[in-house]
Amino acid sequence: VIEPGVDPEAALELFEEFVGLSIEEFAAEATALGYTTRVVIEDGEPLAVTADYSETRVNVAVEGPRVVAVQGIG
Repeated sequence: VIEPGVDPEAALELFEEFVGLSIEEFAAEATALGYTTRVVIEDGEPLAVTADYSETRVNVAVEGPRVVAVQGIG
């Protein structure tokens, strides 16, 4: 388990393992680790998102129902 905010690079590596899951499954895994999930790219289209930073939020890209990439922490 990675404590949110302590090591963002390690968190990114961990979340990369969840790429390919449905957004619901990915979000459940993230929640279990103390993170929230935000879709920032949907079917190739960037979404309007707030500019605030959260060390406990993982940003993802989805295609259909599946997470295809982790875009970062924040």
